[in-house]
Amino acid sequence: MIVLELFGIDTSGKVIQNDNYQEPLSPAMRQEQIYLDRYMQTVNLINRNDLGTADRVQAFIDEKEAEMTALISARNKIDNRRRRATTEAEKDECSRKRKAISAELKMLRHDINLAKGVFPMIENLKEKLRVEMEQEQEMFPRETGAKIQPKIKRNEEKQR
Repeated sequence: MIVLELFGIDTSGKVIQNDNYQEPLSPAMRQEQIYLDRYMQTVNLINRNDLGTADRVQAFIDEKEAEMTALISARNKIDNRRRRATTEAEKDECSRKRKAISAELKMLRHDINLAKGVFPMIENLKEKLRVEMEQEQEMFPRETGAKIQPKIKRNEEKQR
């Protein structure tokens, strides 16, 4: 939470309007803000599209890539129509449609790239979780049935 406050972002990803907040000045802080923004966009993508498993993420990527292929095909047809247009109004109409399709393609590419970034994130989180569980296992052994004695009891036993 404190990291989000340092960057001036609340938990929903909205920028906090704070008079005392100033943009990070160092290049390292700016880079961390970019990472945080990308992470927040990825989390929002996962929540918006209910991408709870790796299979769902892959299905989402495949679906968006299919949409992208269809849009590229439609844009190519518009390009051909624009080249063959005889009036300026036809050319303007084709240009307007092409811009709309290009904007949609840009959003699709962005979503696909965010979704593809989930897989390394999953592996990274799995590794961190594994390390955390190993450390917890060392501190609180469960399989052996051994109980950790409070320090007070250990000190009392030493004094005896």
